[in-house]
Amino acid sequence: GGAWTKRGCGVACLVRDSPRRSYFIRLYGMPAGRLLWEQELQAQMGYEAPAPFFHTFCCEEGRAGLNFADEAEAAAFEERVQERLRRRQQRAAPPLPAVPIANPDITASRYRGLPASGPPGGTGERKKGRKKLSKADIGAPSGFKHVGHIGWDPNNGFDMAALDPDLRALFSRAGISEAQLADAETSRLIYDFIQGQGGLQAVKEEMRRQG
Repeated sequence: GGAWTKRGCGVACLVRDSPRRSYFIRLYGMPAGRLLWEQELQAQMGYEAPAPFFHTFCCEEGRAGLNFADEAEAAAFEERVQERLRRRQQRAAPPLPAVPIANPDITASRYRGLPASGPPGGTGERKKGRKKLSKADIGAPSGFKHVGHIGWDPNNGFDMAALDPDLRALFSRAGISEAQLADAETSRLIYDFIQGQGGLQAVKEEMRRQG
């Protein structure tokens, strides 16, 4: 092999160059701190340490070497460089291709909302209109209780908590007590009277006319 040629003596630094968005190995001359030489970190630069104090790597000019005066500083420098190179290689690695995994437990037949066959977004036409319901789709209601829109129940009378405020005022002026409103027979007579007058809205309008 060829002989090494000394390029300079100074301080080796691993520097992040933000404008250039990269890391560089730079050699600064002392004491002026003038930049003597630099090499950008490359994923395949082959940074090696054949000796505790001597590191080599590929550069634009061929092969470069750093001869450290202190082995501890050399080890710390190599650790930082190798860490950055690993990160750069991870970013440069192509992503793994997505591999579809068939799940035997998920089939179209198990889910009524999924089509059994045919690609999505096909050209088949859908029949407009609602789906017809069969007797099997219609079940009898459970816990059914009819409550009128004015808060009346045929079994329990008027619900005082849900009673319309205008009706409450009307009953109060008419001298109808809460006990009478809760009585099934009496409340039905009152309810039938309201319905006979055209419903709640008609009664409320009549109350407003009378002041």
